[in-house]
Amino acid sequence: MYKLLSGLKDYFKRQDIYTDSVIFRLHNSFTTALLLACSLVITATQFVGQPISCIVNGIPTHVVNTYCWISSTFTMPDAFRREAAACYLPKFLWDAIEGGLIRTLVMGLNVGICREDEKCAKKQAMIGYVLKRLRRHKLYVLRYFACEALCLVNIVIQLWMMNRFFDGEFFSYGWRVMKFSDTPQEQRFDPMVYVFPRVTKCIFHKFGASGSIQKHDSLCILPLNIVNEKTYIFIWFWFIILAVMLVGLVIYRLMIIFMPSVRVQLLKTINRSVPREAAQGIAQKTDLGDWWVIYMLGGNLDPPIFKDVVAELAKQIEPPKRNGKL
Repeated sequence: MYKLLSGLKDYFKRQDIYTDSVIFRLHNSFTTALLLACSLVITATQFVGQPISCIVNGIPTHVVNTYCWISSTFTMPDAFRREAAACYLPKFLWDAIEGGLIRTLVMGLNVGICREDEKCAKKQAMIGYVLKRLRRHKLYVLRYFACEALCLVNIVIQLWMMNRFFDGEFFSYGWRVMKFSDTPQEQRFDPMVYVFPRVTKCIFHKFGASGSIQKHDSLCILPLNIVNEKTYIFIWFWFIILAVMLVGLVIYRLMIIFMPSVRVQLLKTINRSVPREAAQGIAQKTDLGDWWVIYMLGGNLDPPIFKDVVAELAKQIEPPKRNGKL
C-alpha cells in the first residue's frame, strides 16, 4: 500500500516560491492527493481480497460472488479521479495565468545570501519593474481571486453531485453519524449501514436438470462497504471544513477589495519590520493589483530585502491623480 500511495508525494512538495494562499493550496494539492488516495485504496480493496462474499448451497461460490457483484450497484473508484481533476483545475488555470511573474521578480532573493552589489542590482530591477508597470496588475489579481472563488464553486458542486449520487443522503451523512455516536445503544440505527449496506440479498437463477429455472436466494456480505463508509465520512468532513474555509476566504478577499485600510495591516503582518508609514504609503499610492504583487513579494523575499523594497517604493511611487481606484 505504501508503494501504491508513494506516487502522491509530489503533491506535498514544499515550494520555494508561493503565488497563492494556504487555503488555495489545501483545495488544489491536498484535496487532489486525498481523492486520488481514496481512489487507489478503494480500487486496491476491490482487487485484493473479496469485495463480496455470498452464502449459497449447490452452486460454486465464486460464480455467485461474481454475479451478485456485477448485478448490484457499487461505488465507482473512477468517480474520485473525476473529482480530483475538478479540484486541480483552479491551480492549473492559475499556473497558466500567473506565468511565473512572482518567481521572475524574486530573482533568487528569497534567500538573501549573495554579493551586496548583486543584491542591490536585483532590488533596483524589482523596484524598476513595479514603477514601470504601475496600475497594470488589476487583471492579474482579479484572475487570482476568481480562481479562489472557483474553488468554492467546485466544492459546492462536488457536495451537490455526491448528494445526488447517494439519493439525497450525503448532505446529512456526517451529522447523522455524529448523532448516532451519542444515541443510546438500544435506539441506534447506523446511518452508515443505510448508505453502505454491509449485508444484502442476491437472487441467482440457473437452469435445473429438467430445463426449468431454479431460483437461489443467497446472503451476501460486502466487506468493501466497510472501507467505503469510512472513506466517505472522512470526505464529508473534509469537504464541509474546506467549504467553510473557502467561504471565509472569499469574505476576506472582499474585505481586501473594498477596505483599503486592511491592506496596511496585512503588509505589516507579513513583515513586521516594515515601517507603518511605508505600509500606509504603499496602500494609499497603489491600486489593488500593484498592492497584491508587492504583498506576494513580501511572502517570498528575504525580510530585510522586502523592508528595503517597500521603503523605496513608498518614496518613489506617485499617488494616483484621481479617486475611485480599486
